[in-house]
Amino acid sequence: MVSLTRIGDRAFSLGPLKPTGQVRLGDAVVAAASTGEWIDSDTEVEVLGRDGDRLTVRPVRDGEPQLTNHGQPLAERRQESKEPIEAPPAWAEKINSVKIGLVIGAITGFVVWLQGAPLSLSALSVPLAGAISGWVFRRLVAIPAEAAGPRSDHRPFANAVAVGVGFTTMVGAFIGFGVSGTFLGTSLGLVVGTAAAGMVIFMLFVFAHL
Repeated sequence: MVSLTRIGDRAFSLGPLKPTGQVRLGDAVVAAASTGEWIDSDTEVEVLGRDGDRLTVRPVRDGEPQLTNHGQPLAERRQESKEPIEAPPAWAEKINSVKIGLVIGAITGFVVWLQGAPLSLSALSVPLAGAISGWVFRRLVAIPAEAAGPRSDHRPFANAVAVGVGFTTMVGAFIGFGVSGTFLGTSLGLVVGTAAAGMVIFMLFVFAHL
């Protein structure tokens, strides 16, 4: 099958290429390797060349110009390295969580004011607490990537951490307001909720690596 393939032919990855794996080319399953980047499962790829019996491929991206040698027979294209590579960042790692935390804190403070809390300088503590929680969130979401081994896809766990931390942070804010009815109580609840999630995540990692 490799001998009949031409440059620019399209295929779909079967499982992630990190950087090696398999692709489906027509009805055939063929060994393949990326040019050094992680390619997710079921990604459309195009053939660049071959390395022995293994195809060299890259993801198909919108707006990318057609290969200049498109349609030509495959040429030998040696990969410099097939060392394991890291998965790309999860969505939770890409966001600016400090700014988002600041905005959420400001919205939360506005809601607290609408609920009858007297307006004072302490209202500024809520967006500040949101920014602090956002910074802690960023550190917690980075843990799965730092702990992931070669060829490991940390993104599902990172996204799960993000959802869990976000949930406990808002629960903490709700409890803090419910108990005190003040801006400072809500701020404390925000930070404590995030810290509680961090403690749980830390304990899970400790037990996982015992």
